[in-house]
Amino acid sequence: MRRLLSVATILLAGLGLASCNSSPEPAPYLTESTAATATTEASESVSETTTTVTATAEPSMKERCAPGVGVKVAPGEEAVNYCDGEWKYSGTYGSDHLWASHWENGQWKAIDKDGQYPESLLPCYSESLLSGLGAPGGLIDEAFTCPPPKPTPTTTSPAPDRAGMSCAGGRYILIVESVLVYPGQDAGSEVQAGLSRHPGAQATSPGACPSLRAHYDGADVYPIFINYGSDRAGVCAAQARGEGNARELKMSVDNYASPC
Repeated sequence: MRRLLSVATILLAGLGLASCNSSPEPAPYLTESTAATATTEASESVSETTTTVTATAEPSMKERCAPGVGVKVAPGEEAVNYCDGEWKYSGTYGSDHLWASHWENGQWKAIDKDGQYPESLLPCYSESLLSGLGAPGGLIDEAFTCPPPKPTPTTTSPAPDRAGMSCAGGRYILIVESVLVYPGQDAGSEVQAGLSRHPGAQATSPGACPSLRAHYDGADVYPIFINYGSDRAGVCAAQARGEGNARELKMSVDNYASPC
């Protein structure tokens, strides 16, 4: 009887052990994996939201004109003389070097100067450059611009020559005006203007006779005159009335003295 009970006890214990070994094991890592996935998704969501919020906005037209915006200069170091949001003329405080700039791709792009001022030799802008780039008149008025180039002289009429003049002496003229023509000027137009001021007068080239002055103060001298021929008394009377300066046409210089 005892033996049967012992066998029964062993069988029941074996069944109980088998029952315990066949029950499913818990999945403790499932909860941790789910939490990690949720954390990653939340982190990605926060990262995307942060990137959207902190994106840099394009400055307004007014904000572009604030000192230090769009340039590699501290706000307290830039002096802005002109700005309309698209064009700016500015520089560094305490400096004579100012620059024109145009707003491009979120920053100010400086315009290189294309000239040099004659007296100071400082760099300057030609008005044609700024206007050609579309700069407004307000900026051009404010900018340090180069003087306009001198026009290339073109001869519109021939200068008078000494044809028909005798330098043998005994002939007299009354010089009513001496036209000074400097290098680069149009001699023909200058002389014609002088003749128009003295109707009936004639003109000749500088130094047509040795007794006539050819140059003065770096300019060529074109005499506008009235021909008195051999009438010395007549030319001297005209000089006495203050109508001009009498000269004798001759080969000697005699310091351009009057024959009167």
